[in-house]
Amino acid sequence: MTAQTEHSQFPTDETLAAYIDGGLDEETRSRVVEHLADCAECFEAVQVSQEMAAAAPAEGRVVQWPRNALVGLAAAAAVGAVLFLTPLRDRVWPHDDIGALAAVAPPKRTYEGRLTRFPHTEYKNMRGGSTEEPDDSIDLDAPRFYLVAGEVQKRAMERPDARTLHAEGISLLVLKKPKDAVETLEKARQASSSPDPQLLSDLAAAYLATGKYDDALRYANLAWGMAHTPEIAWNRALAEQDLNHHAEAIAAWNDYLNLDRSSAWVPDAKEHLDQLQSK
Repeated sequence: MTAQTEHSQFPTDETLAAYIDGGLDEETRSRVVEHLADCAECFEAVQVSQEMAAAAPAEGRVVQWPRNALVGLAAAAAVGAVLFLTPLRDRVWPHDDIGALAAVAPPKRTYEGRLTRFPHTEYKNMRGGSTEEPDDSIDLDAPRFYLVAGEVQKRAMERPDARTLHAEGISLLVLKKPKDAVETLEKARQASSSPDPQLLSDLAAAYLATGKYDDALRYANLAWGMAHTPEIAWNRALAEQDLNHHAEAIAAWNDYLNLDRSSAWVPDAKEHLDQLQSK
């Protein structure tokens, strides 16, 4: 059985290649981005293709790697792992660092924004303190997250690129270091070979945590212009609300609820909307 038969019918390998080349219409591009937010397999295929394009020879020849080819290469890398140095092996079969972080997310979060692929957790309001200074206290409820975050940050240090820096920035935000998260996610944005709406959304979440709401709204709107995902919609609505843009915030929360009608995030979104409407 091939990977394609096990995978959903959308996107096809041809559609994924066209997305990487920037050849899709706006509606199809948005559908692909929404799919990438939940599919580690396709997300990694896009990341590897972009990295290989960035590392292509000077004459500009770019090799496009369909998802099936990447899965085959990944299997070959696993069989012959002893023949590969770690950086090369990671190019063929990169770690799903964001998925690994999301899988061990702490039961409470100190940032109000939403991060790519992270589940809903209870929000612990920290706005009484400084949003600029890191909090070095240890979350005793999240020992596994510290272990995974350490591995993620080690990979980012050994091989800093858009993918590893994106994951490192997310880990820093969860570890209550929003200023460091912003700095790292900005590096990831600059290293990215093409605009990544989910990276921009996570950057908006980090700016929200530092209290820089204008920057948060700017990046959330850029992301929203490329794709409509729940994470992007959430961070965009929060930024409008934190800037006291009353009508815009109401419209943005309604946009969110039009995208997400049943997840664990919905009650919190409705609470934000009710508060605004009661004013």
